[in-house]
Amino acid sequence: MKRIFTAAVVLAALAMCSVAAAAVVTLKGTWKETVHSNALGGALNGTWAVKFANGAYHVTESGHPIVHGKFTIKGSKISLKDTGGSGACPGTGVYKFKVTGNSLTFKLVSDKNAGCVGRRDVLIAGTFKKS
Repeated sequence: MKRIFTAAVVLAALAMCSVAAAAVVTLKGTWKETVHSNALGGALNGTWAVKFANGAYHVTESGHPIVHGKFTIKGSKISLKDTGGSGACPGTGVYKFKVTGNSLTFKLVSDKNAGCVGRRDVLIAGTFKKS
């Protein structure tokens, strides 16, 4: 009986580790979305792509580099810290994310810098699809 209990505990622990690891790797790759918005006078309209790899991200709009930075994930929240690019925002934006199959959505948690309307509006505009 003790062996069965020990085996069950070990299996449960391994399952939790694999779920936690899956959350980190689910974003790896390139995700695209087309934005149709009146925000900023339509300046955000276009096809946006975000590539996540090894704790870094790169954002392009219609193939043109816009911003790059570093990200961290804790549970279902991602923190984005832009480090460069013409669209870089100061401060860190925090968003909840959800991956369902090949779809990725974001919900704003906090992004306090008023100058980061672009980051916020592109991320929450709709659904990104894995490409």
